[in-house]
Amino acid sequence: MYRKSLLALVVLAALPVTAATDRTLYVSTFEDEDGENASACSLREAIQAATNNRAYGGCIAGDLDLTDQIRLKAGIYKLKKSLIVGSAMTISGGDAANFDKTDSYTNVYPARSRLETTIEPADDNAAFSLFDSTTSRATLNLNNVILQNGKSNRGGAIRAGGSVNLSRVRISNSSATDSGGAIYLEGSSANLSAADSLFDKNVAVRGAVIGMSCLDNVTNTPHSVTLDRTSIYDNGSPVITQSVIDYCGTVTSTISASTIAENKTNNVIINYVLSENHPLHPTSSLSLTSDTIVKNLGKATLLYDNVGKLALSGSIIGFNSGKSCSYALGAAAADKLASENSKITSSYNALIKPSTTTVNDGECELPGYLYKDTGTTLVSLMPSPDTFNRILAPLYLDKDKNVLESEDGLFPAYVPLKATSAETLIDAGSGGCTATDQRGLTRNNTTAGSTTNTDLNACDIGSVEVSKLRAVDVLGVINSSLLAPIDQYEDNIDYYENIYKDPTLDAKLLNRYKKLIDDEKVMLAAYKASLAYRQVYANVLGTSTEQENFEPATNGLKAALEKFGDDFDKNYTINVVVTGRGSEQFLQLKQEKDLTVKAADSNLICKWDDKLRQILIRRTDNAGILAATTPAGEYEYCKYTITSKNPPIVSSTGYVQARIVNIAPIAKDDQYTVKYGSVTPIALDILANDSDDGDGGSDVTGYPKGYPKFYQNPATGSYANIKLVSKPTLGTLKFEYEQPCPDNSNTRPEETCYGGKITYTPKSSFSTFNDSFKYKVLDQDRAESAEATVKIINTATTTDDTRGDSGSSSGSSGSSSGGGSIGLFGLLGLASLIALRRKMK
Repeated sequence: MYRKSLLALVVLAALPVTAATDRTLYVSTFEDEDGENASACSLREAIQAATNNRAYGGCIAGDLDLTDQIRLKAGIYKLKKSLIVGSAMTISGGDAANFDKTDSYTNVYPARSRLETTIEPADDNAAFSLFDSTTSRATLNLNNVILQNGKSNRGGAIRAGGSVNLSRVRISNSSATDSGGAIYLEGSSANLSAADSLFDKNVAVRGAVIGMSCLDNVTNTPHSVTLDRTSIYDNGSPVITQSVIDYCGTVTSTISASTIAENKTNNVIINYVLSENHPLHPTSSLSLTSDTIVKNLGKATLLYDNVGKLALSGSIIGFNSGKSCSYALGAAAADKLASENSKITSSYNALIKPSTTTVNDGECELPGYLYKDTGTTLVSLMPSPDTFNRILAPLYLDKDKNVLESEDGLFPAYVPLKATSAETLIDAGSGGCTATDQRGLTRNNTTAGSTTNTDLNACDIGSVEVSKLRAVDVLGVINSSLLAPIDQYEDNIDYYENIYKDPTLDAKLLNRYKKLIDDEKVMLAAYKASLAYRQVYANVLGTSTEQENFEPATNGLKAALEKFGDDFDKNYTINVVVTGRGSEQFLQLKQEKDLTVKAADSNLICKWDDKLRQILIRRTDNAGILAATTPAGEYEYCKYTITSKNPPIVSSTGYVQARIVNIAPIAKDDQYTVKYGSVTPIALDILANDSDDGDGGSDVTGYPKGYPKFYQNPATGSYANIKLVSKPTLGTLKFEYEQPCPDNSNTRPEETCYGGKITYTPKSSFSTFNDSFKYKVLDQDRAESAEATVKIINTATTTDDTRGDSGSSSGSSGSSSGGGSIGLFGLLGLASLIALRRKMK
């Protein structure tokens, strides 16, 4: 607790210094100024100052050692010409955040909101890339911005010579007369990573969204392209566009939890083949994982061959005009491709299997062996619009269908529908799905590696996971020290209060920290009120999943995630009952016959605490010098059922598997004083500040009446409960009890334990040094505490210290400093040092 609070104070103390030395370049004008106005900092000037590390226009100098940070205000920045990126930098737009709530899907504060910072040309007819890093090959990081209306021959919005990293970026309505309507990757240093982003209405001949150089110095150009939780929506032209994503060179690409839909070309959407003037190296790889690739227009949505590796997993690829997957050498060649020669893999995808009699729109040509003996690894789709409408629906974004971003900052996607047919995408995937869906919702795949859950939850196929109410089995919960959470709550309150009171705290965060403080105080009070002896606290909501409901709207399905947390009582009820005691075998079938002790005989209490929102578990059979614990190899079991309040009413049941164990006692350091010159024994009460309160003190519910604080021999009543880790060197200890330790056994050495009244006697009246010893204390279950140190302070080092005195008597109780003679203790110490040096020689 102390260290954490101290850390908070250190961080907060540094805040003013941090602000004073902040090297962030804050753009203060929307005008595209270029050095003519020293009173304002433009985006162009900020980039120049970052590149040259010198002040420019109204901007401070960039940072010599770190990636420069450039911050923009919300608004529209209109450019007169391309922004030349000359060094590594991060450009961030306005917050695009709702500071009044936590994000429903990611559980991150603040919640996302619509992007509010736009960069575009001042002249609609101007033709230049908005950003160009081809000369410097520097890394460009963009966050929370919209790039739109860029035009160039290559890279309408970004012409990249170095790595480009996008986070919550929308590139819209940009074009290239050749390649890369949105982004063109030029040269061997050019790579792309985009997360939580949107590409829409971009056009080019090749690569309406992404184009790239294929050769660099007569060798295949290496590129890395990663798209995560991203929408590629309504790009290309059915007249001029040959591809939307155009892979070549030596490319490594992963597209995951993303939506590729409504794109249009006269050829293909994703081009991943080796062809004339379009090299593709055999070490290339393309992985499509948990994607929704539907409603695209072209001869083929995915054109591939057997040159580079192709991995399809957990994706729906269907309902596209033309073929959804097309093998470059034809359907017959794909069907004959042998598994030992194939670089293509497919697992848990939803596809339209090619017909042997007709060619259907949207069918996916894959090697024949991948369509054989697939079992549950393939959802075979019927090639009809009715099938699409039965299994997928657009996610509602706005009442205006042309608005492609919701108030919560979500981009176009499709929701899998609950269907009774075998074509449903819900729970049809496997453990190979992405960790989160396109919206940031965690995919809780409870089928992987476990058969213990009452309601299993598999991944949904596609980019969107529908959250289903699932009460998950919580395994192996053990009671811990009852004191530790109190320290943690108090520490958190101190930490948040320090931040809240800091005058440099952003005003937008005041309500947030006020709520955190209030919540911690409420939880602390609730926790203290709940305390019971050796009680287990099971956080079942931490691993269970919430129910998501959908309401039809004009332009899709409106999602409503019924949250736990503060809204739990509004959205759900919970019922908790005792199951009993038994081995782990019980979890396999959850049958009463596998319990060794039934509920009625278990002396077990399982109850829901609506303030802590946890299940509390404890035993009631504690008495005398016996306190109950769970027998070895067994567990206490409670069953809980969560039921939603809002239609449709659903319920889910899970179990808590808990063990009640003894918590080691707590020994704290002590300090005693001996008078210099005296050999009179002093009494030590080293256990006075020690406790066994980790199990629970005598004031908590369920404390065993008459239970000893520390170990007491049941037969003799003696208190030999202290283990000496080290003994004092300048004095001797005397104990009332001295006996073999109660935890001795044939497999460990004999140890002596001590207890009762304790005295310490100095060995010599001439000793001028402090002494100490270390010990552990045993509780009634014979558990050892951590080590504690007892310091014996000789007054020769404190009140009777005459070192530095000038002519003072040895009986002086004070101490002074300054000139004069060394003093008796100083001479003794010096003599000891001299003797030691001689001995070493």
